[in-house]
Amino acid sequence: MQFNELTSQNVPQINSISSNEIVINDIAYTQAICIQPTGVQTICAATPHDLRPEDFQAALNQGADVLLVGTGSQQQFLSPSIVAQIAQYGIGIECMNTAAACRTYTLLTGEGRNVWAWLWL
Repeated sequence: MQFNELTSQNVPQINSISSNEIVINDIAYTQAICIQPTGVQTICAATPHDLRPEDFQAALNQGADVLLVGTGSQQQFLSPSIVAQIAQYGIGIECMNTAAACRTYTLLTGEGRNVWAWLWL
């Protein structure tokens, strides 16, 4: 799936996604990543189910508007306890397949939103 840049913001831009890589700012990633407003980091958690509340703390501290979790080719959900803890901050967290998370990320950053995305292939 090819993405087209619609914004000139200085945030990471998703160029494309396939079953084996996500291309962000013309760099291909073949493992799980977290896209932050300032860049991209690899994720140590093997699956979305391995995420812990503290994995989201930097995003919460930096005023994220929305947290996206791309769970690979199939939608999965985080544990209700994690979702409840994040909800206490008044921030939305959405779990969806990774292709949908990439489209949502592109749309929301195009609106100038502070979006963090955890993405698995």
